[in-house]
Amino acid sequence: MDGMTQAGQASPPPGPAPQRPSRVRRAVLAAGRVVVWLVLLCITLPAVLLLVLTMRLSAGPLEVTPVVRLFMPLPVAHGRKHEDIIGSLSAAHVRLGWNAMHEGLRAPFVIWVEDVRIARRDGIVADTLRRGRITLDSPALAHGIVRILELSVSHGRLQLARSHEGKIGLDLGPDTPYPPHEKAQPSPLDMSALRQAVVSDTHVQFTDRMTGRNWRLGEADARLKVVNDSGQKGVEGDVRLGLEGNGERLVLHGQGTHVGPRHVDWTLVLDPISPAAFAPGQKQVAPLDLPVGGQLQVAFRDGGHDQGFLMPRDFTLHLDAGNGQVTTRKAGQFLVGEGAADLVGSLGPGPANAPFDGPLKVALRNLELHLRAPGHTDDDGSGPTLNATAALSAASLMQPAHVQLDVGAHARALEFETLGDFWPPTAMKGARRWVTENIPHGHVRQLQVNMGLTSHKGWGG
Repeated sequence: MDGMTQAGQASPPPGPAPQRPSRVRRAVLAAGRVVVWLVLLCITLPAVLLLVLTMRLSAGPLEVTPVVRLFMPLPVAHGRKHEDIIGSLSAAHVRLGWNAMHEGLRAPFVIWVEDVRIARRDGIVADTLRRGRITLDSPALAHGIVRILELSVSHGRLQLARSHEGKIGLDLGPDTPYPPHEKAQPSPLDMSALRQAVVSDTHVQFTDRMTGRNWRLGEADARLKVVNDSGQKGVEGDVRLGLEGNGERLVLHGQGTHVGPRHVDWTLVLDPISPAAFAPGQKQVAPLDLPVGGQLQVAFRDGGHDQGFLMPRDFTLHLDAGNGQVTTRKAGQFLVGEGAADLVGSLGPGPANAPFDGPLKVALRNLELHLRAPGHTDDDGSGPTLNATAALSAASLMQPAHVQLDVGAHARALEFETLGDFWPPTAMKGARRWVTENIPHGHVRQLQVNMGLTSHKGWGG
């Protein structure tokens, strides 16, 4: 019958039937959940990894050699063409440190390297460094600036050269270093914030292709610390250098001490060496063919005019000379048994654009030379003793308008019989000839000469 239901069948509930979610909607919801989880993962995973890496770096140096080796060797020098690599760098071990957990995000970034080698194109190792450490400014590094705070190297063996064009760099073969391919770019390294530098047991071989000479820095040990006094920087520490050349060895010791506000004193000691033998052919030192050693003390004080560094203000120099000879262009040759000299000087503040161009004062407190007669190899009293004092003052070091020089000299124990042996033939020829011809005998206890020189046209006046 119509309108009737069969027995056992329930009647449908009144109202509209419920609608199930479509497959598209379910897919959209599932994709949305996946996207949300991916976003959360992309945000949290780097943060977690960075936190773990920070904790690991704060716990101690992290070995990153396997990662760094993927980029080695690194090119460090190019040939005539930029694509021609003539020097490459590699390191056996590289470690990183960043103590951000204890010092904060501004903690310095530290890199340790061991067994660094620079090899030439043919594979021959030219330069080595057993250990090195460099400390970088983390905030500057985040902005792409390599700002060095501390530098330490030990057991370095370097070969440097100056090319015929005058460029100084690594010695990686004949005619190296080559001139730059492009216009010189600013150095990517920023050394303005350097706080400490340590160099130990480092040897440097320097080949000067312009002059054909070879020099060897047989030992270089230095421990230097930058001190900052009210915005002006100075350097304290100690240094020892041993430079070898032409069979001679020049040894220099130095020590700097921060003695007070804006005041650093440096003392440099030079072991005796013959300048003429150490650098033959150099006209600046050729006249000094005798061993010379001494001590230089320099006081660095307030630079003035908003200068960033302490400036040398006062100095004291003591020199000792041994047996040898001094050759001058006009006076000829003097045979010296021994001698000594003491100088003091001061340099006043200069203008802001030329801080070194201040008033200069130098005083030769005493110069004493014991001359020896020709044929006498030692200082045995065979010649007279010469003493001299002098005072120099200039209104400006670089471009003085006024220069004043006062000199006083005297000689003791002069014998007229041997005067010609000590009076250079080219010095005051007429007077020398008259004295030697007309006064053949006699003795002068003391001969003194004083003179003053003034220039109103600077050093060339």
